[in-house]
Amino acid sequence: MRFFKRGLRIFFNKYGECLLGEGVSPILLIGFITTKNPTQLRKCLLDLHKEVISDEYFKDVPSIEKTKIAFHAKDDIPEIREKVLKCL
Repeated sequence: MRFFKRGLRIFFNKYGECLLGEGVSPILLIGFITTKNPTQLRKCLLDLHKEVISDEYFKDVPSIEKTKIAFHAKDDIPEIREKVLKCL
């Protein structure tokens, strides 16, 4: 788990002191997928991103400003998460 040993600031302060238990989640989840056609997957996600950020239905969703930058499972509403999962 080198990821933890690098001392990400979300886990450690600038003095190297552990922040776990002080409002920082003790859980880190990392996921990945493999695909035989990454170009097709990337195109699907880019097309979906354009569709979502231009859709009037989502314009008043509070998290849409974050979604305009990138999809985010924690912040996106269920309707957007479902579209992303279908694309994947």
